[in-house]
Amino acid sequence: KRDGKYVLACLQKCLKALQPLVENDASQVGLWVEMLDKYIYYYESMVEEVSSNHIQQLVDLCQVQVDEAMHSSQSEATKAKGHLKEVVKHLKTMQKHSNPEIAARFTELTLPEI
Repeated sequence: KRDGKYVLACLQKCLKALQPLVENDASQVGLWVEMLDKYIYYYESMVEEVSSNHIQQLVDLCQVQVDEAMHSSQSEATKAKGHLKEVVKHLKTMQKHSNPEIAARFTELTLPEI
């Protein structure tokens, strides 16, 4: 059995470590989207401590970070934007899942057009 509090604490530690790394090297912007992937994995795995609010905040943050990185590291930002687009596409698919219980977990998300 997973320890949800521990999972969330580890994810949050990773985000804290990521912040200064990307601030100092915009070419690492794709790591934000990678972290979003990790949060989604645990959310889909029903780790209760990882909420749709966490996902929403990270989607929004990824958008901002990728847009900012376009000014200094366009190649990496373009790759990250492509990855983010695929992640958002996956989340939109989950919102329309054939299992209503699964779809309900994702309907709270306000997903951007990328």
